[in-house]
Amino acid sequence: MTTDDPSVTLTEFNSTYCSQFATCDGCIHSGHCGMCFHRVGHGAALASCLAVDDHDSSCSLGGRCSNETEMEAQGLQWVSTYCPSRYSYLTLAAMMLYLAAFAPGMGIVPWVVNAEIYPIWGRSIGSGLSTTCNWATNLVVSFTFLSLIQAVSQVGAFLLYSGLALLAFLFVLLFLPETKGVPLEVVQETFSGKSIFMGLHPPPAARSYSRVIDETVLIGEDNDS
Repeated sequence: MTTDDPSVTLTEFNSTYCSQFATCDGCIHSGHCGMCFHRVGHGAALASCLAVDDHDSSCSLGGRCSNETEMEAQGLQWVSTYCPSRYSYLTLAAMMLYLAAFAPGMGIVPWVVNAEIYPIWGRSIGSGLSTTCNWATNLVVSFTFLSLIQAVSQVGAFLLYSGLALLAFLFVLLFLPETKGVPLEVVQETFSGKSIFMGLHPPPAARSYSRVIDETVLIGEDNDS
């Protein structure tokens, strides 16, 4: 049987807990079980859900996949961290597409903005602190990812990350003023507006410089024509 989530078709004696799972996804994500099966293309056949050996995760605690030599002789495969799927290549393709789009786009924007928004006298300290905060946050995400998945599942973890990304988007939209075309020496003036919603209502400094740039572009186009 070849499906995107292979079914458990055999019940073996060694684990009452693991035998309750009907699919590979439930078996693997239980955290204590793995799948023993015959590889058929990119899927699985004659699959059973067995308890993982705590001392050697490359084998099951009992059943057909408890001995690597017997597994090789019978053509069996044991997995405890993933499920076989014909769409496995999409994971790599999606990651490469994400990096190709993110690196030259949004990946550099925070660093560019971070270099602009501080006054000259505090630019080095501000950039250093924000860089430290950025990498410390990356470290926290890396350390907590697996624990978070176990606590709220994969779907819940990525929904949480999506929610945080949405909050970050709203924060930038509402509070970060546009600095395009504003000289570094006067960027601080763009933060002097009375409204805290500087993203929606840019202060006079930002509006005036944007207007000058727009007029300069129009004049240049007229001269070219």
